[in-house]
Amino acid sequence: MISSEDKIFKVSGFGSLNKETTTNALHKEDRQYIRLVSFDYMGSAKFGGEYLDEVMEEMKAGMPIGYSISKQTNNWSYDKAKRQYGLLLVLIVGIFFICSILFENFKQPLYIIFIIPISFIGLFLIFSLFDFYFDQGGYAAFVMLGGLAVNAAIFIVNDLNNRTKGNYNRNVLKAVGGKATPILLTILSTCFGLIPFVMEGQGEIFWFSLAIGTIGGLVFSMVGVFLALPVFLWKRNG
Repeated sequence: MISSEDKIFKVSGFGSLNKETTTNALHKEDRQYIRLVSFDYMGSAKFGGEYLDEVMEEMKAGMPIGYSISKQTNNWSYDKAKRQYGLLLVLIVGIFFICSILFENFKQPLYIIFIIPISFIGLFLIFSLFDFYFDQGGYAAFVMLGGLAVNAAIFIVNDLNNRTKGNYNRNVLKAVGGKATPILLTILSTCFGLIPFVMEGQGEIFWFSLAIGTIGGLVFSMVGVFLALPVFLWKRNG
């Protein structure tokens, strides 16, 4: 029976329900029969994967000879990771050519690009020290850091090139010191803007990994900007 507010209808008046027995769907591949089993897990991908691995280990222990079990997921794959690294390479090449045209120099763009791997150290450290789960958000943080970490170095090098008077090495220190405040404010404001994603926790695994990786990389990029970059730009006879 189907009821509404003021009327009652019979199912037989609209259609019929029949219970039937059907054969199970079996897939065959390479002379092997394949049974696909799936389940929905609402929660962190990390804990879901750990639970699935435990269940598979228990099933493997009790399976007869000739049977096997394997995991098939739609998670982040190595091919996608390679595409992210390809994007990072394109980004680095683009930064090099743009800075070469802007500064009319081939060495200074290299100094700027060296800041990128230094910022990656902070990304690796924050995931390693705090045992955070690294997934596609972490790969996206690589690409984001490739663009954000070099901004401070570009400001410093551009300010140095505009200082044509006085001792060169002293101008390096003046350029770094003069841009220190806006660089620190920019990095801090970017990190604070990503905090809401961090507060969501690892339940929002992509955004959490993206935010925590970017914050760690930006904080560590200050080591490259304020320590490594002046060393790169320093001249012995400056």
